[in-house]
Amino acid sequence: MKALRTMIVIATLLILVACSPVRIQPEAMYTMSRYALPSPPYQANSSLSILVTTPIAAPGYHTAKMIYMIKPFELQYFANNRWVAPPADLLLPVLTHALRNTHYFYAVASSPFSGFTDYRLDTQLLMLQQEFKLPHSRIHLVLVASLIQNKTNRVIATQTYNLIRPTVYDTPYEGVVTTTQTAHLIATDLAQFVVRNISHFHGGNP
Repeated sequence: MKALRTMIVIATLLILVACSPVRIQPEAMYTMSRYALPSPPYQANSSLSILVTTPIAAPGYHTAKMIYMIKPFELQYFANNRWVAPPADLLLPVLTHALRNTHYFYAVASSPFSGFTDYRLDTQLLMLQQEFKLPHSRIHLVLVASLIQNKTNRVIATQTYNLIRPTVYDTPYEGVVTTTQTAHLIATDLAQFVVRNISHFHGGNP
């Protein structure tokens, strides 16, 4: 009898939950991956190698939460939208892929690789947020890159990217779309910057 009453109580609770008007909105998860179809067999234009380290995020930005800003200096987070990993971690494969697509390097490695390479690309993610301003929101991404020769630990060149790009709609998803576009634009330009400076450092010789 006691078991029967327990089953009735459980069944009643399940019915009440099913009929409840309150619905918990599922959390949306996003990434920055946007890779093209496989390219032809890789032909390196040099015998050099490079390591791409995981970008270091500034305080407040090393989180998988999607950040937005309405008032200056105040970081807020979307409740039901987040990245699959902190954006700094998501940028690593984007940067690595862009460098491989230059076909300049004999090898392009990425963290946590611990072997020796000729060069290293260190980056810092200083800002990545969706700013809500009229007439539409915008993505603000700031990335600082340092190209280093590993043998001497010498900084060959540095570059700062400070991009602000408007979104089409004021939604978290449009923020993701614009962020992804911005990240890939930066990665492509940064890859050319790296190749150009290493080539110049070697006197134009691979």
